[in-house]
Amino acid sequence: MKKLSFLLLFALISPTLLLAQNDSLRIKMLSDSIANLYERYLSLEGAVDANSKSKITKIEDKIKVLENQAQGNTEQLSKISDEDRRTLKTIYENNKLSIVATANYMDAVNDGLNALEFTVSSLDYSNSIFELNNPTNTDLGFSLDKAMLKIVDDKILNSKFGKKFGSKFKTIISSIINNPIINNPITKAIVSTVPAVSSISSVFNMVNTVAIENEDIGAEALKEFNKEIQKYVAHYEALAKASRDLDFNLSSLKLKTESVRKLTNNFVRQSVTDLYTPDGAPDMSKIDMNVIIKQYYNYAKVTEYIMKLEQLNNNNYNYLSKRLVFPVVGRSKVAFIGEEIEKLYSEYQTTLNTYHENVKVILNNATTLSDDKAKITQKVNDLDTRYTRLIESYVRNVNIANIKALEDNIPRY
Repeated sequence: MKKLSFLLLFALISPTLLLAQNDSLRIKMLSDSIANLYERYLSLEGAVDANSKSKITKIEDKIKVLENQAQGNTEQLSKISDEDRRTLKTIYENNKLSIVATANYMDAVNDGLNALEFTVSSLDYSNSIFELNNPTNTDLGFSLDKAMLKIVDDKILNSKFGKKFGSKFKTIISSIINNPIINNPITKAIVSTVPAVSSISSVFNMVNTVAIENEDIGAEALKEFNKEIQKYVAHYEALAKASRDLDFNLSSLKLKTESVRKLTNNFVRQSVTDLYTPDGAPDMSKIDMNVIIKQYYNYAKVTEYIMKLEQLNNNNYNYLSKRLVFPVVGRSKVAFIGEEIEKLYSEYQTTLNTYHENVKVILNNATTLSDDKAKITQKVNDLDTRYTRLIESYVRNVNIANIKALEDNIPRY
């Protein structure tokens, strides 16, 4: 009897132990993924495109020679050819376009990240699914509390033990179902924090403990009891696993989003410093990124600042081409951030779609447990509606198509 009980107990809790092992492996993979993200981004700092700087370097060298020869005579600078002036203007206009387009792009990126962060942290779609784990929930045409009491009544209390202690035992079982014991009394391990799974485990533990001490409950009765509750174990463990996977994937997405957010914030702060100069830039250490972009780094603000700079310097392209320089590595950084946001965008949709489809399969498989199969169809249709509404809102708020279009507007040298 004791050996049988142990085997049944192990069969019930082993899936949870495997889930814990899988979580440890996934956490390591996530850590490696984020480390790789930073490594790839930082490697861009060493990228140098000599060809993109060759023209301006050549002209700057020529200007320096003329300035040295002039010895204060500015007329000598007239030796700069019209072609050189056109080149300087072209270089400046390219830098100007890159700076303005990047500010416009980063404004959209910030909005997209805000939408990603909000959606990942405030998902209420799964709430209606999590309610199915409540032992008294009847959305699928059955409730766990009544099903468990019936199994106990049919398989355990249909004996001498039932005649002696049936009424009291059912009262205790009912109390345990609605107030499950999370810790397993034998292994001392946490079986599950999901109410339904914990309820089944708690009832199983109590029945086995009583059966070990009372010979009125035979081994065959205990075997039949386990066979019946395994149907519900399979259903609720599947729901628990789907929710567990969703929670883990959303937590992973949150960490990845925070990492991309840090890269984005650093890029914006450096760009603001480059544009306004260290002396003219605000102290951004305590300013929220949304405020920085709203007040200093968007299409309108950057365009306005550059126009004033042009007016103050009478469109002196010799000065402006050196004053406003779009860093060589800037385009690569922009592209990198865009690629990572697109990955996050797709990964979230994949995560949610996988969860949605898995739950639908689980619910449809529950028809063998249900007394009212129409309720399962109704629940699946309700989830389909919620899912569609959620995805439409997500696509609209992140607006990845607009982010990609604005990135394409940034010149490639």
